[in-house]
Amino acid sequence: MALTPEDVVKKEFTKPKGFGKSGYDEIQVDDFLDEIVVELRRLNAENEDLAAQLADCRRSSGRPANLGKSDSATSVPAASTDAPTQATPVVTPASSAPSQDSQAATAKVTDAEREFKDVEGRLKTAREQLAQAQRDTQAEQKKLQELRAQVTQAEQELKDAKDRAAQAPAAAAAPQQPDGGAHGFAGGAAGGAAGVIALAQKLHDEHVREGETTRDKLISDAKNHHDKVVGEANAKRDDLIKTGQRKYDEFISAGQAKHDDLIKTGQARHDELINTGQTRHDDLIKTATDERTSVLTDLGSQRDGLNAKIESLRGFESDYRSKLRGYIEGQLDQLKTVGLDDVKGDKQG
Repeated sequence: MALTPEDVVKKEFTKPKGFGKSGYDEIQVDDFLDEIVVELRRLNAENEDLAAQLADCRRSSGRPANLGKSDSATSVPAASTDAPTQATPVVTPASSAPSQDSQAATAKVTDAEREFKDVEGRLKTAREQLAQAQRDTQAEQKKLQELRAQVTQAEQELKDAKDRAAQAPAAAAAPQQPDGGAHGFAGGAAGGAAGVIALAQKLHDEHVREGETTRDKLISDAKNHHDKVVGEANAKRDDLIKTGQRKYDEFISAGQAKHDDLIKTGQARHDELINTGQTRHDDLIKTATDERTSVLTDLGSQRDGLNAKIESLRGFESDYRSKLRGYIEGQLDQLKTVGLDDVKGDKQG
């Protein structure tokens, strides 16, 4: 379950049981500090995930490749030496759009990375302060243990004094001697025993008062110091948690806003490029269709001209053949006539 600031504020610890113990239960305090460490690690992991998402957004915000230049030219082969040669005009696409949107998106991503590094630095400082607070708490716990050892030693001394005071009446109650000299000595011993008892009682009372005073002073000092350290640690912890939560919320909000802005900018750029490409595609298709129609029209005209020339040549060939045939037949007739006349002259001679 995620740890909230309200959980930290409402957290309560039980008082330790036993003589000379005050403050809070160390085990519960350590467990609660462990929960805080786990929560801070979870927040750090979430920050790393957000950084990875921001890097993905930055990579995905790159512009798509520009439409390449395409040159199209349609040439008409010459049907004859007399046919004209016509070439289609070269079509050049529009230049690529400026990269101002991409530069703005890159600047926004750079600002987000700078803010993220700032937050990381503050989180690092917060971790160092938390570690220092933990070290201070451990030092205070060590001092508290030393104070408890001193209290234990004072209690042991008090116990020893009580034992010595209890042994004094036993020494005074020793058996008396039966003879007269012993009786006189017993009377003196009884008076000495009473003095020893009084002295032991006085010493006992002094040790008890001194031990109780020392114990109360040590317990009071330890409790005050413990309360002071715990109060400072709680204040630092609350401040760190509050600061971390605020920075976390600010970073999440800023990252989400920049993410949405980058997505919106990228989508607009994508739509613009799609529209530009579609328009260019339609223009190229229309230009190619017009050029095709023009070329086909020119080819039809050239074909009609060539057909007319072919018909003219065929008529010329037919007329030429007729004339040539008549000329050859006339020559043959002349040869036949000349040959017969020569034969007749030879016979007459």
